[in-house]
Parts: sequence; C-alpha cells; structure tokens
Amino acid sequence: MKNVHTPGPWKVIAPTPRELWDARIFAGTRYIGMIGNSDNHDGCDEGNARLIAAAPDLLEALEHFAKFACETPHVNEPDCYNCRARAAIAKATGREV
Repeated sequence: MKNVHTPGPWKVIAPTPRELWDARIFAGTRYIGMIGNSDNHDGCDEGNARLIAAAPDLLEALEHFAKFACETPHVNEPDCYNCRARAAIAKATGREV
C-alpha cells in the first residue's frame, strides 16, 4: 500500500478565547485532526496546529529544493542541507533516504 497524505492546502480552525474546543485542522471540508488544549495553557496548541497545517506545503517546497539541489555530492553530514532535506522528506513520506 502506498503511503500518501491528504493533499493540501490544509487550514486551522482555532477556537475563540470563549470556546473550550481544540484547534482543528481541515483540508477543504475534510477533517484531518486536532491539537488538544494543553493543561498548562502555554499557547503552543494553535502554533502546533499551524505547523501541522503547513506540512503539505513544506513537503512540496522541500521536495522542489531537493530536486534542484541533488547536483551537490551526497556527503551524509549533519551540516549538509541537501542531506537534511532528503532525510526530512524520507521521514515525512516513509521512504528511505
């Protein structure tokens, strides 16, 4: 089975300060998931939801970068941005580097 994600764009529907429900993530009208309201109210919930909602766009941009950056030799070092991009794409897609 091919490992795919719901196509973007994704968006966050965040609760207003009066509401008690959690930040929800949608692709169009399709519900993707939610980020729960943390007990410590540190304000990270909406930020986490926005980061998740940006994931399809970030993956597409990173794949585009990696496609044009592959002329650089693969050195497999932590400071190599080409290697880091390929590793992040593999992590997001379930593919091997």
